[in-house]
Amino acid sequence: MKDNVSAGILAAQGHEESMYNEYNVATNRKTTCEELVEMIRANLPFDVTVEYRGSTPGDQYGIFCDYGKIQRALGWTPKIRLEDGLAEMCSWTLAQMQGREIPEQANFSDCGETEKSV
Repeated sequence: MKDNVSAGILAAQGHEESMYNEYNVATNRKTTCEELVEMIRANLPFDVTVEYRGSTPGDQYGIFCDYGKIQRALGWTPKIRLEDGLAEMCSWTLAQMQGREIPEQANFSDCGETEKSV
């Protein structure tokens, strides 16, 4: 989130052409849904079971965005590694859940298919 906020502030403070433009705020690193799920699971204090079934027609195996346009226009580059950003997001979310029941295990079925069945 910190990288998204810093990119938004740069765009808002820039010249008029930067305020009316679209930019990818990204890592330039190919990441699969399964990798994202595993990074999030590693930061949770409970077990999460994920079952992958099928995929959406036209799905790609891993995607990435190029942040070159925002780097050239505004000098923005990511400062937070994806893993660190997800860890911070999980920590914040869990803090918001204080006083609420946290499950010992979560089950997410029919989440789509990745390169292998889990």
